[in-house]
Amino acid sequence: MENGLQKRIEVLEQQMREHYHNGVVGRQIDINDTSGTFRTVTSSTESTTRLASTPFKPVDQVFIDTSGTTKLLYFYDVPNRTWRKIGFSGGLHAGSVTSNGTVISISGWTVASNATGNYTITHNLGTSNYIVVATNRTAREIVLSDISSNTFDILLFNSSGVATDGSLSFILQLT
Repeated sequence: MENGLQKRIEVLEQQMREHYHNGVVGRQIDINDTSGTFRTVTSSTESTTRLASTPFKPVDQVFIDTSGTTKLLYFYDVPNRTWRKIGFSGGLHAGSVTSNGTVISISGWTVASNATGNYTITHNLGTSNYIVVATNRTAREIVLSDISSNTFDILLFNSSGVATDGSLSFILQLT
């Protein structure tokens, strides 16, 4: 399982590096109201329609299905051309970080801006059994690193490979 999880993280990081986003989002993310951040599907019919499609735009490659009793985060696995899902009922945390290094939306969590484009997010969950998915609308490349039982780092780079500050959003799912 550990190798499969690490491989999946590497694939997600590669997919994020291949997409360019512009614009800035700097608002709080409430997992119960993700409008404007992640597409939210509220009916099983709409979910079925999305899952039958092949999304080409990055914005269409992630959505949250709230139509059932368990919320589902879907993301399109581009290399394998298939949808993947993560179910969550309580082990999911979503937040955002402003470009100056302020964590928004999760009480008790902090962020340190270590250097240009280098952020350490401290959650104090006491476990490294989690997956992080991050997105940014200004950087060309996002790298997750140093995942530990109480922190993880996010590194942002521009299209020239130079570290750059920027706001970002993330979802952490306990596994």
